Order: sequence, then C-alpha cells, then structure tokens
Amino acid sequence: MKVGTPGFQGARLKQVRIALGLTQESLALMLGYKDAQSISAMENGKDSPSPEVMQRILSLTRHPMHFFVTPLPEGIDESEALFRSMRSLDEIAKGRAEVNLSWLAEYAQYLSKFVDFPKLNIPDLSAIPQDPMLITDDHIRLAADRLRSHWGLHRGPLPNLINLLESNGFIIHGEPFESHKWDAISFWDKATNTPFILLNLDKPSYFRLRYNLLHELFHLLFHVHADRGMKEVKAYERELERQAHLFAGEFALPHDSFPADLFADNLDALRIVKSKWKMSIAAMLHRLEDLGILDKSKSSKMWANLKRRWREGEPLDDSPLEEPTIINSTVKMLKEHNVITPHSLLSDSVFPQDTQERFARMGEEFWLSDVPALKIHKFY
Repeated sequence: MKVGTPGFQGARLKQVRIALGLTQESLALMLGYKDAQSISAMENGKDSPSPEVMQRILSLTRHPMHFFVTPLPEGIDESEALFRSMRSLDEIAKGRAEVNLSWLAEYAQYLSKFVDFPKLNIPDLSAIPQDPMLITDDHIRLAADRLRSHWGLHRGPLPNLINLLESNGFIIHGEPFESHKWDAISFWDKATNTPFILLNLDKPSYFRLRYNLLHELFHLLFHVHADRGMKEVKAYERELERQAHLFAGEFALPHDSFPADLFADNLDALRIVKSKWKMSIAAMLHRLEDLGILDKSKSSKMWANLKRRWREGEPLDDSPLEEPTIINSTVKMLKEHNVITPHSLLSDSVFPQDTQERFARMGEEFWLSDVPALKIHKFY
C-alpha cells in the first residue's frame, strides 16, 4: 500500500511550481519522475507524494510543510486578475505574476488577524455602467471628478499616489519580476473586499509607476465585470486600455487646471511643469491630444522631437520611486507592540522567510531578532 502525505493540497504544489517558473515536465524531472503525469495527478488531488518525494519538494521549493497542507483561502482567485497589456505575455510570466498577487492577498489576510487595515474608501460610482462597452468618455470624466472630490484632492497635482491609495484601503506591492511584458496586475480579494495592486519594477521610473497605478485604479473600479473571453479580441482590449488611459489623464491632469500651467505648446513647457504635475512628458502630451489642444500636425512634430531629444529617458526619470508602506509598517508594529515576534511570523504563516521578506520589505536581520510576544491584536 502506497504511503502518501496526509492533508496534502495539490493546489499548493501548483502554486509554488508556477511561482518558480517551472513546467510540470521540468518539476517531474527534478523530483525523479519520468513524465509530467505524476505532477498533474498530485496537483489535481488525485495523488499524494510519498514521504521521500515530499522531502524533495520541501528542499526544492524551500517552503514549509504547513504551506502544502493548508487549503487555499476563500475569496482569492488569481484567475480574475486584471493585467495591463497582457496580449504578448507568455504563460510562465503571467502565472508567476498571478500567484504572487494571490500570495500577497493571502499574506494580508493573515496579518489582518492582528491589525485592521484602512477601510476601503471610494465614492458611490453606481452611475457608471458595469459593462465596459457602455462606459462613455463623459462617464470617465465623472468618475475622475468624483474620486478627486471624495479624496479631497481638489484640482491640483496628485500627492504620493501609493500613500493615497493605501490610506484609502488599497494594498500595493512592487518588485522586479524579470519580465518586460507587463507593468502591473490587480484584483479584488472578495473575502475582505480589498483591492490589490502588484507592480513590476523591472523597468522602474517614478513617473511610469504613477501612471501604472492610475491605470490599475481604473481597471479595479470599472473593469471587474469585463468579459474575459473578449479580452482576446483586439478591439475590445484596445477599448479597455483607451478608457484606462483617458481616466489616468483626467484624474492626474484635470482639464480645468493643468492646461493653465502651460506657457507654450512645446516640449520645453512640458519639461518645466513635469516636476509640478508629476507625470511624464509623454503622458502630458497624450493629455493635450485628448483635450484637443494640439492638432495632428503639431502633435506629430512634438512626438518626433520627444524621441529625438530624450531617446534614453526623459528628464527627472531617475527620481526616487514611491514605495508601499502598509505591509512594512504593519509587520514592524506587530514586533514593536509585542503582538507577535518575527520568529512566530515565520512559524505561524504559511510563507517562507524570503516571501515574507519581499512582501514586508524587511531584511534578514529583522527576522533573526525576537522578543516575547503578547496575545493582543487590532491596534490600528
């Protein structure tokens, strides 16, 4: 009689395999199997690894045993993730991004046992149709105006966007993912009604990051009900992207305030106001096109000049990036208030140290420290 691993969750093996960028065939070879059928059977819950194979899995993946025997949490479905420009994205890169996003949400669920994260704070947007194909440009302008008003932003330049979103109930993480095919991915944790954004920092720029955040904000608020089957239709995808671009421009560069700062319709004028409005020259150029301030001839000349003058990057693009703080500050407070020690975080959570280091943005020295823990919670 074959001896398996009691409580083994095949979905966990699939998660960690995808996160490592492995196919079933490659994992099978690493574990000593002849083909992928054994891996498929384990991932689908039809088989369980022997104690010997389980030890190989633990050694290879560097994940703790309780990760593999803990069922997936409710409300987190990475298949519902929203990507920016995913048509050229290969399945391995797409899968890695989706799994990391779901792990971020699961880690936040775990931390929420000890703290209350900021509540979701968005205005009533029920006037905007749920069907993306019914959303008009007027709807998008209305959404941008309502959101600005609700968050007390008035009509000037936007503040630190990551801090703004985190303070209003969004949870954000960013890191390099060794892929230039995607900029950001987002989804809703249905169990906690929390929106999550994962940023790819492979090609980081302060201004690009801010634009990507606005893009994901629109997808989260208005494209949740998008037809996923239609995402493969170019015209449908182009319209979703066009809507997100228009929203980013309207929200960051309001039609009734941004143009008043331009003393001329040329690149030097845009370069001068870039530091104030905190958007790229390219984004501001798109905005002037949307507003009809530039005709086609003038716009074409400015784009050509932009590519010629700043082929390697725009001025100020090396500005320090905005950084997420909510997970980092939560983990720090848990330790400082003696709620739970770093050692207990590692033993209690299903995630290994390197994953928690990434999400919490805390180095190895933090996890090696320890203090006695008290059993208290919710100090936010």
